Amino acid sequence: MKPKSLIECFGISVAKPGTYSTASGKGYFECKDGESEQSLGHPGIDFFKYGSANSYFIWNAGKKEFDRIWISH
Repeated sequence: MKPKSLIECFGISVAKPGTYSTASGKGYFECKDGESEQSLGHPGIDFFKYGSANSYFIWNAGKKEFDRIWISH
């Protein structure tokens, strides 16, 4: 079934605190230093496309902006 609009392809949920393997840690692309895992001390935003990629948005208090961490690609 074809979605009626692009918005129906995406979703959000809570990324719970914990340690997660990133997309680079899973071998989707080469990791930069310390990029294979991401530890969340606080909840974040899990943004995803159904059946495709997802990333976490984590608040970075030092920079006063969100960091995007790719979880799958």
